[in-house]
Amino acid sequence: MLERTISHYRIVARIGVGGMGVVYRAHDEQLERDVALKVLNRGTLANETARQRFRREALALGKLNHPNIETVYEFGCEDGIDFLVMELITGVALHYKLAGGALPEKEVLRLGAQLADGLEAAHAQGIIHRDLKPGNLHITKDDRLKILDFGLAQWIPTGDQDNLALTVSKAHEITGTLPYMAPEQLRGQRADRRTDIYSAGAVLYENGHRQAAASSNLGATTHLSHSGTPTDCAQLAQSADYGGPRQHHRQSARQRSQSPLSIGARNAD
Repeated sequence: MLERTISHYRIVARIGVGGMGVVYRAHDEQLERDVALKVLNRGTLANETARQRFRREALALGKLNHPNIETVYEFGCEDGIDFLVMELITGVALHYKLAGGALPEKEVLRLGAQLADGLEAAHAQGIIHRDLKPGNLHITKDDRLKILDFGLAQWIPTGDQDNLALTVSKAHEITGTLPYMAPEQLRGQRADRRTDIYSAGAVLYENGHRQAAASSNLGATTHLSHSGTPTDCAQLAQSADYGGPRQHHRQSARQRSQSPLSIGARNAD
């Protein structure tokens, strides 16, 4: 694929690979900029489920415009090859950053606030990510968190959406990544905003402890969902100050913990 041109995107280098597709660094020869070009693996081109998931990612990203969410530029098909063009994000994936050890409290809170902002924007559009994990979160060179990979995204009804016509995945399929899956995902039940909030909490726990909140074991993860809030998390919220008045942060922390249905509920008062 190297040096091949798809549409007006000239492939320069391979920068990532997954079970479903390959991500290349490519040059947009019309706008003279570098982009990330995601192409389905040839082995999955005949798999309609994989192609639907790929299209779902494009539809989800196309609805969103937020500094903490990866931007999509184009979705298309050429010579039987499905491709997705996105902004090229430089920096490091969060799971690589965690390889160096637990993050400082202020950094955990700063990244957590950005993650919450990005999720709030997605949820406002009725989009549930369903696969939040350190591998799908990227830290740019200017320390901005970006949410990536909406391949498992699911739509839920919002004020101006009375059906789930845009939802490609089955409502009750088991999707996600242990140990970041919420209990309802493990049971194959329908996801909602709380599903992402649970996963975000698991990610933040790992940020501060360098280990996942639960091992990749169904029983352990389900047990965790019925456990109380760790004492050290409460202490962290009390001592936190990531750039704003400490009193305001404490109030925000209380509002978030009391309003599990929506991250945006913290702005309701």
